Amino acid sequence: MAQPWCVTGLHSRDIAKYKTELDNNTAWLGFTKESFDISYTVTRGIQDKDMPAIIQKTDELVLKDVLKEVMLIGDGEIKINQSDVFQNGQYRKYLVFYYRRSDNLYDLVRVYATQKVEIKTAKLITLGLASAVSGAIAGALIAGPLGAAVGGVAGAGANTLKATYDYTTVSNVLSGYMLGELQRSNVVKITKDNTVEMVV
Repeated sequence: MAQPWCVTGLHSRDIAKYKTELDNNTAWLGFTKESFDISYTVTRGIQDKDMPAIIQKTDELVLKDVLKEVMLIGDGEIKINQSDVFQNGQYRKYLVFYYRRSDNLYDLVRVYATQKVEIKTAKLITLGLASAVSGAIAGALIAGPLGAAVGGVAGAGANTLKATYDYTTVSNVLSGYMLGELQRSNVVKITKDNTVEMVV
């Protein structure tokens, strides 16, 4: 049976652009701050053989699936996996950043955004966020306020929440906010050419 969420990749330049758009829109910034709690964990100096233990110790099923998609290969550029889910009346977003260091070990950052208040559809429309939200999560966001019973869990169509360069989705606005929190905590930095790098 297919899982009721989908894991997709996210390019660092895209998420950096989402953050820039968010920084330039005080209404969106206020919305994300009042509507979501952000938390993160950082694990440094891991190898591929460490991933099964990290996954096994993870309680949340969605995050387990995001971590299972981590491929500890690459050229030193930061990689990002993401998943959005609306479950039990609550919208959550997961981001996993990973980066190969010069010593060939990896740093791994897991970021979680959890909805903490009911979000009215009218609020999303006022902010210009509702009309561009796509996929199954759109049904939850537009058909009724978050927190209401809107047909259960978002379906596999959640992978349509890609909308590259479309800044007007809740998912992308939230990604920009999550990146900003990591930057403020000195976990990542944004370079002059608008890419994301891990702070080591």
